[in-house]
Amino acid sequence: MPRPSLGDMPTSEFRKYGHQLVDWVADYLEHVEQYPVLPAVQPGDIRKSLPSAPPKDP
Repeated sequence: MPRPSLGDMPTSEFRKYGHQLVDWVADYLEHVEQYPVLPAVQPGDIRKSLPSAPPKDP
C-alpha cells in the first residue's frame, strides 16, 4: 500500500530543490568574505520607498 503524500510537491522535485539549496549554501559559505556584514541602507530608507497608501486592488 503506497504511503500518502505529505504535500503537493513530488519527492523528486523536493529532492531537486533540496540539492539546489545545499549547493547555494555551500557557494555562499565558500565566498562568505565577499558579502557585507551590515546592510547598505540607512534606517528609514525602505519606508521612504514605499507608497503612502496600499494599492486598492490586489
